[in-house]
Amino acid sequence: NFSSIQAHYFLNAYAESLQDAKKCIELKSDWHKGYMREGMAYEKLLQYPEAKNSYAKGLEKAPEDPTLIKLGKAIDELLDELKLSEQESAADNPEGDRFSRLIKWMK
Repeated sequence: NFSSIQAHYFLNAYAESLQDAKKCIELKSDWHKGYMREGMAYEKLLQYPEAKNSYAKGLEKAPEDPTLIKLGKAIDELLDELKLSEQESAADNPEGDRFSRLIKWMK
């Protein structure tokens, strides 16, 4: 339920928060906040494309929600920045894996 999603999220238990959000969506798929919570958990788990997808689904349900709009824009900007950074890192270190490039970008 919503309470456990919030509790897990604020306790930094993001995998549990994600599972709770998925259950919320399963039970009430027309509620945009379930998708928002799912996206937020995906972000904390560094699964950015999945977060973007969740925010997009939430925006389909509530296109005027200001928080979802803000989160959607932020994840788009982050993915664009990561893509550029990944391209730059790949040129510097073509044998490096994506995780190593992400860690380098975060520093």
